[in-house]
Amino acid sequence: MGILGALGGDGVITSRVPGGTGLDAGEPMVVTVRFERGEPRPTPAVVFLAEGYGESPIVDNWCPTVNLFPTAADARTWARGHGVGGHPVPVAELVADATAMWAPVVP
Repeated sequence: MGILGALGGDGVITSRVPGGTGLDAGEPMVVTVRFERGEPRPTPAVVFLAEGYGESPIVDNWCPTVNLFPTAADARTWARGHGVGGHPVPVAELVADATAMWAPVVP
């Protein structure tokens, strides 16, 4: 999200909702966020930001708990079911911080 924001680009981010939300009966559910000129189109989607950023190894411990969900309620349901602390952040709010983080390294 930050790369698209920093580039001011158009694009689509697609992510499969992790199991355990009640949304995963049958076919895996997918969340799609569309970007135009570096801004996400309006969406109820959220990113669940887990607590524990900075714990090592990040790829094993933190990254698997940071997920895209259709709604904040879905994210909270998943977190409770998996004993994961953290909070859902609306995509539009996350993009501003992610863009600022990526802007120095994106041409």
